Amino acid sequence: MKIFTSAQIHELDRYTIEHEPVKSIDLMERAANALTRAIAEEWGSNTPVVVFAGPGNNGGDALAVARLLLQEGYEVKVYLFNISNHLSEDCITNRQRLIDKHLKDFVEVTSKFDPPELTADMLVVDGLFGSGLNKPLAGGFASLVKYINQSPAQVVSIDMPSGLMAEDNSYNVRANIIHADLTLTLHQKKLSFLFGDIQQFIGRLKVIDIRLSQEFIQNTDAQYSVLEEMDVRSRLLGRGDFAIRAAWGRLSLWPAVTVWQGRQYWLPVPVCGRELGRLRFILRRRTTRLCKSVCRRRYCRWIMRRLIFQRQLIPMGLTHWVLGRVWEVWKILP
Repeated sequence: MKIFTSAQIHELDRYTIEHEPVKSIDLMERAANALTRAIAEEWGSNTPVVVFAGPGNNGGDALAVARLLLQEGYEVKVYLFNISNHLSEDCITNRQRLIDKHLKDFVEVTSKFDPPELTADMLVVDGLFGSGLNKPLAGGFASLVKYINQSPAQVVSIDMPSGLMAEDNSYNVRANIIHADLTLTLHQKKLSFLFGDIQQFIGRLKVIDIRLSQEFIQNTDAQYSVLEEMDVRSRLLGRGDFAIRAAWGRLSLWPAVTVWQGRQYWLPVPVCGRELGRLRFILRRRTTRLCKSVCRRRYCRWIMRRLIFQRQLIPMGLTHWVLGRVWEVWKILP
């Protein structure tokens, strides 16, 4: 799966709007419907909902979600932050659609803000800022984020936790990032989601498919990608009932380290034994001595038996591995 940057995601949205074709507001409505379904699966209509919407398209998504939750019978309070008196076009449209629903608890914040009480039985919908954020939060928005984080309410973030940037968070202010219980990200995981120190902010993660242009995705190069099960399975050849072993290639294994301890470099690959013809295990001389030493123990002897005879385990520290006669070479890092 390709991991696009925030700039590429913006281009993907625009390409979808121009070539599907679909209006920007209709694409936002499509996303809001998918987000609302995901929220309804987690929280029933008896859960009070407080929506914090920002001035951009992330806020537009939040306003659309608030309207759809209201239609589903939820008790909804909405706070739209229009500090600079400038909203995106789609945010303005969704603001009017929400006003037309005669929502009593709708507040447009332009200067002073009196935050509501957030209790443990409430759900906060975080729609302040999304993947377009390019600098740390400060001022009133930073204070609001800290207030939400200190409350006992559960938090669901739209696309990204507010305050988190899509790529580089090296110089971000961690105290000014929402700690979400659930993040509903649109279309794909963002690059920052793949870092271990960011997991505390995103909580559980669900990717929401909003049917963006597959043509753009296939024709656009990405600097980063994630290897998933379907990527591997699509490259595996099926084996017929009368296939012979010699016709199905070989797998050569090279440990990537000289001092191999024999316990932390193993990865289960159940399909390995089915798809391979022959297995060759290559060890350096020093590694061979170490393997013989550790394999005196019962557990390591069991591992070696499965590796050699059943071919269901391969070392993680490979230089490369080859399936079939003319396979691509895949680099597998430890």
